[in-house]
Amino acid sequence: MDEKEKAITPLAVAGTTTVVAGVTIDGMTGAVTLNSPDVLIADRSPTPSNIQFSQALVNPNPAGTFSNVTLTVDTKGRVTSASSGTPLTTFISPGSGYQPMPQPVQLSLYSINPNFNQMYGGFVAGKYQYCIGYQSSPTLLARVDISDFSTVQTLDLSIPTNYDRLWGGFSDGRYLYCLSYNQGVVYRVDLQNWTNTISTLNIQSLNSTINQFMTACTDGLYGYVSNWRGYLCRFSLANFTTTGVTILNLNPLVTLSSNYQDYCTGTDGKQVYTLWANWNNNNVMLTAVDVNNFTLGGSKVLNLSAYAGMEAQSFVLAGDYIYVITRENYNAVPIGNVFKISKDFSSVTTLNLAAVNSSYVGYFSGFTDPQERYLYLGPYSQNTPLVRVDLGDFQSVQAVALPSLAANGCGSCGAGDDGVFGCFLFNDYSTYNTTVVRIPLFDGGNW
Repeated sequence: MDEKEKAITPLAVAGTTTVVAGVTIDGMTGAVTLNSPDVLIADRSPTPSNIQFSQALVNPNPAGTFSNVTLTVDTKGRVTSASSGTPLTTFISPGSGYQPMPQPVQLSLYSINPNFNQMYGGFVAGKYQYCIGYQSSPTLLARVDISDFSTVQTLDLSIPTNYDRLWGGFSDGRYLYCLSYNQGVVYRVDLQNWTNTISTLNIQSLNSTINQFMTACTDGLYGYVSNWRGYLCRFSLANFTTTGVTILNLNPLVTLSSNYQDYCTGTDGKQVYTLWANWNNNNVMLTAVDVNNFTLGGSKVLNLSAYAGMEAQSFVLAGDYIYVITRENYNAVPIGNVFKISKDFSSVTTLNLAAVNSSYVGYFSGFTDPQERYLYLGPYSQNTPLVRVDLGDFQSVQAVALPSLAANGCGSCGAGDDGVFGCFLFNDYSTYNTTVVRIPLFDGGNW
């Protein structure tokens, strides 16, 4: 066999059928030249027959070894020519696309559809900001195209009335998983078909005390959802039934009395972190569970109550740290503390945003850009600006005022980014107006 690559041209193929670019040709008629790389030859004769081919040479021109190569490839995927090029000497410096805190824009979902109200569960997946109805009737799911920031698709989930309050969720790319706040139920929606054909996983059927789901996350294999009574539940994405569910009781670690709630759950693929807070005295605990040892023995806890009496609202995972976001103190006074916690729980560093500017208080949710350069924080009240914290020094802070969302306070109930833009989901608690706010992460939204 010559070392040069050879093109294949079949001769007469007795008793066979050859499919070429969607055309069927009987091989009994004689030689056929194939010009498509997609060829199927099937021998359908009563007895096996020999199939013969002639081989036409292909000569790469010139042959040799090349650097920074420019290639020419034919329709069969073969290299027909090659030449060396000039090495790239100019690179974009990481962070060169960042600009001063850019101006946000808003999209009122309520003005598009009055049923888009009280949509408390929000997150970004792919190119969309998803918004999940809490008390909207009917129970709606909306997704906003982040790039054009005008296209809004709606899906009536037709959830039974006793399950009508939905809160948080996540997506694994194919499906969206949303949580019932009233019951211990997870709903799965097929995003590819975008219909209200919904699969249901009733975790409460395994333990009657498990209800009021608020936050969830995924590591790609499992979904994780926490319950305000101290339970962390894991369910298989591939086996979306109760047989794929594992329930972990963290009450021996989370000792905050009966009046506590799960505020946030997230994972870095190694640990599942959950933030718990007491409703009465704002004591806060953070748990971490090893995904490969999903037991009490594979769990640990950090008591944050010693750092400040507070309502810790959510957290963001970035690099080797967990950034816990706070909203108010024990006396319901807005505060601006952000805690930088090492994932092994060995260190806690506090940034007091209010010390930078007294208006930087009362934050609700956040995210980082893909390079994890900045932490973006969304406020509970429209009177508080959006801020971003430089994670390089964990002290430099920039801010920008929110658009005029409504006359009353708004809670940023969900946040995330698509790599180009970041989004916050806001709800006005007087008019129930649901609004999405978009902010470019880089200059003009371009890297």
